[in-house]
Amino acid sequence: MDLEHADLLVKECPNNCDSFDSLFSLQGLRVLIVDGDVDTLDIFSFVLQEKEAEVFGTTSIAEAIAKASIWYPDVLICNISLPGQDGYALLHELRGLQTDPARNLSAIAVTTLLRQQDSLKLLSQNFPLEGFQKYLPKPTDVYELVAVVAELARPQTPTNQSFTSGGN
Repeated sequence: MDLEHADLLVKECPNNCDSFDSLFSLQGLRVLIVDGDVDTLDIFSFVLQEKEAEVFGTTSIAEAIAKASIWYPDVLICNISLPGQDGYALLHELRGLQTDPARNLSAIAVTTLLRQQDSLKLLSQNFPLEGFQKYLPKPTDVYELVAVVAELARPQTPTNQSFTSGGN
């Protein structure tokens, strides 16, 4: 894929792009992308690197595991349907590599299996213990991807774990 023309595949920014750009810097965040589709890897990598994330993308489960053993990611983005092993098994294996209990691997599943937001909500409700924090449909809106990565990368504190209206 010609990455110089990747912006042609990205939808026009839905809101004010200047504020979007300033809100979601991913500087220093390590993101591992595992997907059998090279174009998806290229687009996701391009967009996240533009946001200053450190990105490693691969179509190989073995390569992802080898890389994670020396460069443990903060966020995993992977397709649920991977050749030879599914995304759930990969996530479980990657989390088993973590030796620092203070680090937590956040995970985003992308899938062509379900495309409607309601179906994705149902999927995440039925498989909450499988470890993915978010499910995104393919094709994935890259602005939503960046927002979700930024959300998952934020440290979880009592003030940002949930948003409620009103007082106490």
